[in-house]
Formats: sequence, C-alpha cells, structure tokens
Amino acid sequence: MKTLNMIAGTLVLSILFYSCDKNEFAPEVADQEFNIAENSPYGSILGAVTASDADEGQLVSFEIIDGNVNGTFEIDPSSGVLSVSNPARLNYEESTHIMITVSVADNHKKDPMESSARIQINLTDVNEFAPVTNDQVFELDENAAGGTEIGSVLAADSDTHQELIYDILPSTDDGYAAIESNTGRLTILDSSAFDFELREQIVVSIRVRDNHTNSMSDTATITINILDVPELDFGLAGNYPFNGNANDESGNALHGTVQGATLINDRFGNANAAYEFDGSATFISLPDEFDFQNKTISLWINASAATYGAAYGSIYQSDNPSINYGVVGMAVFDTNNAGTKELLMGISGASYSRDITIDTWYHVIMLVNADKQVQFYMDGVLAYEGEFPGYIQSVNGLEQTILGSARHTLNSFYKGAIDDVRIYNRILSEEEISLIK
Repeated sequence: MKTLNMIAGTLVLSILFYSCDKNEFAPEVADQEFNIAENSPYGSILGAVTASDADEGQLVSFEIIDGNVNGTFEIDPSSGVLSVSNPARLNYEESTHIMITVSVADNHKKDPMESSARIQINLTDVNEFAPVTNDQVFELDENAAGGTEIGSVLAADSDTHQELIYDILPSTDDGYAAIESNTGRLTILDSSAFDFELREQIVVSIRVRDNHTNSMSDTATITINILDVPELDFGLAGNYPFNGNANDESGNALHGTVQGATLINDRFGNANAAYEFDGSATFISLPDEFDFQNKTISLWINASAATYGAAYGSIYQSDNPSINYGVVGMAVFDTNNAGTKELLMGISGASYSRDITIDTWYHVIMLVNADKQVQFYMDGVLAYEGEFPGYIQSVNGLEQTILGSARHTLNSFYKGAIDDVRIYNRILSEEEISLIK
C-alpha cells in the first residue's frame, strides 16, 4: 500500500512540475513604425520595439532577421532599442522608408517560442541643398505687349524631390516684369517700360527658394536688354493705305478727297485696296502740303500709260517752288515720244529718272533732308543720291498735296494706280525702308 501511495504522489508531482514548466504563449509583438531624419549618424536611437509574453517570469530577446541591408540598423537583444549602425542608406532622395523584420523570442529552456513583426522606419527629409541660380541675360524687342514672354529663369536643386518657388525682389525695376512662381517664366508686366527710347536695359533681382519646411534660397540678377526696333509709325504725318477709302490712318485725320479715282485690287490682289486714275481729270487731294525740311515719301505705283510733252503724268506733287522747302514731285512720261516709259522723281533742281515697264508695280521712296541732300529708292534699292540747290523761303498759300495730277494747275493727269502712300516728317533709315512692305 505504501508503494502505491508513493507512485501516486510521484505522478502528481510530475504533472504539477510539467504544468509549471510548460511554454503556453508565444511572445506578442505588433508591426510598428519609427521616424528618423535622413543622414542621422551612427548610434542615433529610433526607439524601442515593444513586445510582451503572457508566460509569467519569461524574458524576451530581440533580433533583426530581414531587410537590414548592409547592417543599417542594430537592435539591443534585451531591451529592443533600435539604433543606426550604418547611415549610408538613410537617404530620403533614394527611399522615404525602410522595412525590416524583427524577431522576438522567449527564454523558455525546453520549448522556446518566437514571433516576428514588420518594422517600418520612415525617413524624414532634411534640406541638404539650397537651390542654385545664376545671373542671366535676356533680350527683347522694344514695344512688346504686356504678357509677352521674356524667358525662363534657370535654377536647380540637388534635393530633386523639392519644388522651386520664384519671386521678384523689391528693386527700382521690380514693377516692369512678372514671374510665374512655379515655373520661373518671366513676362512683361508694364509694357510702357519696354521702350528703347526710354531705357535700354531693365534689371530685376530674382529669388529662388525650395518648398521645404526649413526653406533655403538663392538669388540672381536678371538683365533684360531692350532692343531698338524701327518704328514705322514714328513721324508718320500722313498714311493712306486705301483700305476702301482715302482716309488718313496716321491719326492726324488728314483725310483725302477723291475726285473721280476708283478703287481696284492692290498689288497683293486685295479688292478695293488701291486707287486707279484714268489720266483725265481724276485725282486725290490731301489737305496738307507736308512741307517739312526733313521728309520721306513712300508709295507704290503701277503706270498703265505715259504721256509726251508738257502734259506728263503726275503721280505725286507737294510743295510748290514758292513754298518754303521746295517742290517734291513724281511723274511718268515719254521723253522722246518713242514709246519709252520713264519714272521721274525730283525736288528743286535735283532729279532722277529711269525706265519702267507698264502695268508693273514699283515701290518708290524719296528722302529729302535739311542739309539739302536727296535720295531716291526703287524697290528698296538706293537708285540716286545728290544735293539740290536750296529752298525758296516764301509761301504762296496753296496748302495741299495732290495724287494723280500736278498741284498748281490740276493738269498733267496720271494714268495708272497708286497704293499705300506714306509721308513722314523725318528721314527713314535703310533698315526702316526695308521693313516697308
């Protein structure tokens, strides 16, 4: 009986011992996140991985088992404290987060158990580099309209994920241009400032900054060179494009009065855009003698006939010889009644003539200056230049210019077409002459 009791007691003790030594629960660890600034140095602590074990009295240990490329992190086996071991991978521009797997094991001697969790390590961005922009120079023709693009300011940031923001800093010229904050596109804000005669250069200061919380910036000087452009409306005293009428489009309201001339196709084939004169009492009267010391007269002609003798075909005439700055005239005639057609241009004793072809458009320009120099152009090419004797300093009261007839007697009528008459109170340059089309 004693023996049976001893066996029974031993069995109870064994069951109790086994029950007390059984590993009932695995460690508990959840997925977790930590944040750390990029480029953090060796030893920087991210925090401690938290874990627990329901088996009373057991300890847990920690180990990184996956994702720890090149030993970027290390974990304290007993506390779970996570720290930086190799900072090389902590580059926000290459990756904004790193995933590792941490194993948590208990210290049961006979039947240890373990669990694992995914640990996400978020890299926070550090503003490592300031934007870089250099001084730049742009060129722009004067008189460009508001909103016209000047150019784009160039800038770069080695923090490639960051956006750049552009603005103009206060300066003397800061009200003349505008800049798009997100592109650096520079445009005209005040078009009146882009006038070569007022200024040849505009200088603005540009700031370029990144959009990081701890923003960094750079500045540059932007120079805008304003280019001189021939202004064909400057000094335009009378402008007669004959767009359906003989009105003056220079703004001076010196409108022409049409006497019998009829509208026809111009040199481009546009309908009702030039005037035709029939050689018999048809002309256009312009209400000004355009009696300037410096003058430029530009027009297109297409003669359909030429006359012989005194009754030449007068294309343009102003400034009778008894008026202050001399007669200016253009005519078509047949010099020797042999069928030769010539164009004559002249002023107060200086003249030039050349053969022309009937029913052909020609561009004719006469320039006369206060130094008594005269130049004649045919189709944009200088055909003659010389000096004339002088001016007659008196006035006879005939205040008009005539197209298609002589001015003083209204005879010598022209047979042919005239288009786009321009009269200036200044001398056009060769470049400006080339621009008249």
